[in-house]
Amino acid sequence: MPKIITISSHVAYGAVGNRIAVPVLERLGITAIAVSTVMMQDLSQAPWLGKVDGVMSGYLGRTGQASAIARLVAALKEANPSALYLCDPVIGDKAGLYVSQETAVALREHLWPLADIVTPNMFEFGWMTGQTTLEPTEMIKTAKALQKGQVLITSAPVGSTAIGNLLITADSAEMVHHQNVPNAPNGTGDMLAAMYFGWIIKGETASAAIKKAVSSVINAINAAQKSQSQNLSPEQFWSKKGDLTEEIFVEQFH
Repeated sequence: MPKIITISSHVAYGAVGNRIAVPVLERLGITAIAVSTVMMQDLSQAPWLGKVDGVMSGYLGRTGQASAIARLVAALKEANPSALYLCDPVIGDKAGLYVSQETAVALREHLWPLADIVTPNMFEFGWMTGQTTLEPTEMIKTAKALQKGQVLITSAPVGSTAIGNLLITADSAEMVHHQNVPNAPNGTGDMLAAMYFGWIIKGETASAAIKKAVSSVINAINAAQKSQSQNLSPEQFWSKKGDLTEEIFVEQFH
């Protein structure tokens, strides 16, 4: 059974951070080793590290956590060179940074360079790369220059009524988009990153993984709204086959 260390926030209530990432990964048949970002000491010395297939990091509560995670990633890569690291740089949105400037800089300097996969939203992508023209063709050019396995830019507007997820690999780029959903629950970005990474670890192609991940997020949003809940629930979106919803559309870039 694949194993992923997921490092993110832990809240007492609500489906964000590890409270959504862990059940998503477990639903995919992956052992999720959840680590709160307040409990990072000595994890890099764990004797079972060589059996871990990947590590993902999300929201950081303190600046020093970035260097601790970097040490863990380095130790994991040494123990298992084929392991993947996904960095979800949860630092802000179109309203600006919601972490300290120091934490955002630490994440950019210590974690962003180590990542095989990054999953920023549009604001985070611009902040991390210095990209000011956030048009798809320009973002693709900048993303390819990063020379990462996969760059997934979320929350990208598509026209005036749709929202997209732009996936860039070494040899392809595609936008998987759907209609805007007003008043969507919190945690959709955390869920998308975990679902996407889970499918990648299970051996799916990047293109198949993003379609399945977006479909699951849409299903979870629809279910939450139907039940008048502000929380996402893996119980409500799950399909073992990762069936695709008819609500997604795909645009290829060349």
